[in-house]
Amino acid sequence: MPINRPLRPHPLSPYYRTGLEVPARLNPPGHGTQPIKPAIILALGDMHTMRKIAMLSMLTLFGSLTARADYRSEYILTWISDHLQTVSYTVTTPRARYAEYESAKMEFDGCNVKIVEDLNAQQSNTQTTVSFNLSNIQSNMIRFRSETGTGDTQVTTYFLVQLPLVGTTTNTTTFSASGGSKTDTTVSSSVSLLFQDRNLANRQVAAWRDAALACGAK
Repeated sequence: MPINRPLRPHPLSPYYRTGLEVPARLNPPGHGTQPIKPAIILALGDMHTMRKIAMLSMLTLFGSLTARADYRSEYILTWISDHLQTVSYTVTTPRARYAEYESAKMEFDGCNVKIVEDLNAQQSNTQTTVSFNLSNIQSNMIRFRSETGTGDTQVTTYFLVQLPLVGTTTNTTTFSASGGSKTDTTVSSSVSLLFQDRNLANRQVAAWRDAALACGAK
């Protein structure tokens, strides 16, 4: 009758250096007969845990990207605000010739922007306030152009940066003169800013485009 002897480990086996003999039966009694339900429950639990971890990772990534976008738009808007100009030009009409000065100030909170423009002429002042969200800018349509006047009215050259909007925004304009003041509200589909030189106007176009894209504009 054959005798069941324990097998000697192969030299490449992990058991070899231990000096232990490989058990004749590697599987414990009852192997393959245990119920698999607990294992299935454990696997499902692991799946739920992995889903929660994946969801948390996605939320963390989204929050990180949002924070990064907010930081980027804030950085760009700070540069834009720091590089606004006071533009001076001379207006010539058939009856008169006079100087005008236009300046702008900008405030922003996240992607919400407020611009206040002041136009100072010889006998009157005009202040216009407009607010909008950067996501409403048509980023691919931002342009600048030179202005020299129209018809019988001519002006020394300046450059106008135009920000076209997806919808419209409200302009609040206050006109002040020696006889008093008057405030009007109008609706516009774009926002404009004036600059003295071409190079800065071109850089402003690029900066506004980047800020709008950072805030989700198309």
